[in-house]
Amino acid sequence: MMEKLLAHRMFSTPECKANMRFTLLILLGLLLTSRLCLAMSPGFSLPFGQHASIIPFTLYRNLIILHVVINGTLNVNLILDSGGQSIVLFGDKFKDLQMKNRRGVRQVHGYNSNEAEVATLSYPNSVDLGTMHGEGLGLCIVTTRMLFPECPKIDGWMGYDVFLRHFVEINYKDQKLTFSDQLDEEYLSEFEAIPLDNDITKPYIQSTLLVTKKNAQHPRLLIDTGSSLGLTLFSGNRKKYGLLCDAKEIASGISGSIYGVNFLSRELRIGQLRIARPQTYVIDNNLREFCGSLGGEFLKKFIVIFDHASRRVLLKKQLKDKLTTYVNGKAATILNNESTM
Repeated sequence: MMEKLLAHRMFSTPECKANMRFTLLILLGLLLTSRLCLAMSPGFSLPFGQHASIIPFTLYRNLIILHVVINGTLNVNLILDSGGQSIVLFGDKFKDLQMKNRRGVRQVHGYNSNEAEVATLSYPNSVDLGTMHGEGLGLCIVTTRMLFPECPKIDGWMGYDVFLRHFVEINYKDQKLTFSDQLDEEYLSEFEAIPLDNDITKPYIQSTLLVTKKNAQHPRLLIDTGSSLGLTLFSGNRKKYGLLCDAKEIASGISGSIYGVNFLSRELRIGQLRIARPQTYVIDNNLREFCGSLGGEFLKKFIVIFDHASRRVLLKKQLKDKLTTYVNGKAATILNNESTM
């Protein structure tokens, strides 16, 4: 009892109270300073005091299209590209921006091409995506061509800058992005968590692909929202997949037409997910063997959460469709959903 009384008197003195107030002020200052430094450092931030931001998007050929404002006045439409490295703009209408804060040149490559577009690097810039605000961001600007001449409303793409600070949930069915600084573990229990490879900026996962019952491959796959295709393999040897037919044009990119063949694999295994008979594309490519990507045609069948901080991506099946997914041995169906731009 005497010890409690002495402790009470000790912490009740004016000097002790003043020191405690001073300590609390220091801690509050450090907290505010850390938040301010985070907001001022390169990257995107949530509005102060908010823990989440929901941003609508449209779909064009399985690609997520976002409305973005650059430097407060320039309105653009950009593809969300989880496999890209920065914001890239195409078109001669960006010539004025090209001359602002010019910091040299960069090269922008496309699929299966050693040729590159020369882009001017502009830095720093501010970027607004819904209520998300980004500062100190670099822009790569290609003024000699448009990204998609058949769709001039699309001005370019934005890459991994938008993924690094927050949890990013993509709901293709409802066509909305959710950025948040915390996740509900009960909600996440419905997802399959898949570890990401040790690539700091790009979301690669390991997989097993049963081409046939006796032919198993183990491709390293990029979760690529910037690709309109589904399961895509890069290979210089189509024979190992039993494909003897001639390649045909299956897509187009910044380097022109992309040629390959497509077929139905027996099964794709990602973590505990078992996807039966996925549409599979094989692209003739000079990239190393045993790599590929999962693009919009595949991803739109799921709710996808990127968690770069924990080095994982989470997938949850959507509603009914033709394709069957096996989760923990139980069959379920998933949904195709797309709108046009």
